[in-house]
Formats: sequence, C-alpha cells, structure tokens
Amino acid sequence: MYQVIISIGSNTPDKLERTRRAIEWLGTLLTRFAATPPYLTAPEPPADPSWPPYANAVVRGFTTLSAADLTSLLKAYETAEGRIRTDRRNVPIDLDLVSHNAAILSPRHFAAPYFRRGLSLLPQ
Repeated sequence: MYQVIISIGSNTPDKLERTRRAIEWLGTLLTRFAATPPYLTAPEPPADPSWPPYANAVVRGFTTLSAADLTSLLKAYETAEGRIRTDRRNVPIDLDLVSHNAAILSPRHFAAPYFRRGLSLLPQ
C-alpha cells in the first residue's frame, strides 16, 4: 500500500459542492482516508488577482495504485467534470497527486500556501 496526498481545487461558482464531490469520490478510491473540509483561498500568482477565489481541500489515504495509474484516474475525473486545461480562469476541479509513497511529486504544490494550510488541517 502507498500513502498518497492529493490537493483539490475549484474556482467555479459551485466550487464548494464540486470540492465536496471530489472528496467523496476520492473516499471511494482510497483506504484509511482523511480529508480537510473545503476552505477558500485567493488565486495564487501568476493568476490575475481579479479571478474568483478557490475552494481547496487536501486528502490523504492509501492505495495499491501506482502514481501513474492514480494520476490517470484523477485527470479522467477532471475531464469528466468539464476541466479544460488551457482555461486557468475557470477551473471546475483540479486534482493533483502531490505525494506518493513519501515522494513529493509536485514540489510547487507542496510549497504553496494553499496546500500547506490544508496539510495542517488534516486529521492525524
């Protein structure tokens, strides 16, 4: 089993609901699952500060999936939810595998204030 940490974000008008649904979906994929409640953050640079705030959450759990297989599932979920990767202003859902089996796969996300806030809110 691999421990994973996933960052969730959305900035659409229904961002809180989309974030909650993503948390629920991840709960069906992972065991020993823990998640933060959704919390709001300002868009991170280089985003325009006039863009809408994000709803974020952080999830930790365990899986037998490889990092590549889990990432494929995360990106398929994003696509099914209407994510267009070239449109950074309108993000229905963003799921990023930040850590897999203690390896930090996305140092940029891991260091970001929105992620660090969520990481500090995760139940131990």
